[in-house]
Amino acid sequence: MQEESRDINRDWSPEEKIDIYRQMVRIRVFEQYTLKYFTAGKMGGWLFMGIGQEMIAAVVRSLMGPDDHSISGPRGMGHALAAGMEMKACMAELFGRTDGCSKGKGGALSFFDPAKGFWGCHGVAAAHVPLAAGLAYALKYRGVPGVVFCFLGEGSVDQGVFHVTMNLA
Repeated sequence: MQEESRDINRDWSPEEKIDIYRQMVRIRVFEQYTLKYFTAGKMGGWLFMGIGQEMIAAVVRSLMGPDDHSISGPRGMGHALAAGMEMKACMAELFGRTDGCSKGKGGALSFFDPAKGFWGCHGVAAAHVPLAAGLAYALKYRGVPGVVFCFLGEGSVDQGVFHVTMNLA
């Protein structure tokens, strides 16, 4: 059986490279502002930063096709922004405002927009790994040629649910 070839944009145009850089700067500035307000005590809850990892979100999202999806661990604010979630709604969510992306009820761990192929930021280590496997299975079951990108940290790979999901996959 021959594997389907995917265009992975290895040869970005100068304009595409600038767009990726802009996305990286946009993510960094957003997170710097969130840190400023969080440390000033103006935001409640938790704040999981991804500063220094902006390129991952920007580049992977630039390679994703229309049938692809992503899901993230707690450091997923940049992934949400790269997926196209509105900065204003995300910031409002962090401040607990009703015009936030989840009506101000969940903070950074409630950034979620399935219409954009982004299935959220999840705060418990590896809790999102079985969700990613389920999304991938749903794509395969429906015959959709997409993939699911699951972003996680090293704290996730020693969790039992991670290993159970790998066995299942």
